[in-house]
Amino acid sequence: TMSMHEYNTALLDVLAYTKQHWPGLRTPSLPPENTAGIAIPPAVHTARITGKASVDDTYFIDSGLNDLKTVMNIADVYGFAGGAVVDWGVGCGRMIRHLHTTLRADCVGVDIDPININWCIANLPHGQYRKLEPFGEMPCAADNVDLLYSHSVMTHLSEEAQVHWLQQINRVLRGIAVISVHGIYSSIVDAGWIR
Repeated sequence: TMSMHEYNTALLDVLAYTKQHWPGLRTPSLPPENTAGIAIPPAVHTARITGKASVDDTYFIDSGLNDLKTVMNIADVYGFAGGAVVDWGVGCGRMIRHLHTTLRADCVGVDIDPININWCIANLPHGQYRKLEPFGEMPCAADNVDLLYSHSVMTHLSEEAQVHWLQQINRVLRGIAVISVHGIYSSIVDAGWIR
């Protein structure tokens, strides 16, 4: 059996390791940045990405910052050190607005939603924004993207569309892709079964 001192030492080692390696806790080498001064989209735009009539501005900013931090930590683990970045499913810029300054010159946000793409073009001071056709091509040259990320885009696509977009991502990617999906848990929370 362990002594209390051995137990405490082991626990501190686990906590230190977790803080260094767990995506939500560690600080990425290209950390997201505070975006004070950048326009916050009105509710009509945030509703298009959340499905909710209104989203608190603080939640919009904080969730985008935290989700991008997780993406950047995962990217760090796989060796991303900078380059061309694509936010696939950019919406109204919830995550791309927080990109580290060194990544802003070569970032692209893409989405099928022309209303939010137009909002990004008019209101976000960095990046290029492009509307996608549902079964179109990714507007990037082959083997040109160092980091592509998306937050819950695959969740909303048919299997046919998923296959199409994975092929497009594979075509443009030379680096890594961080693609989140939300399964049954998200559906239960959205339906109000869990509060």
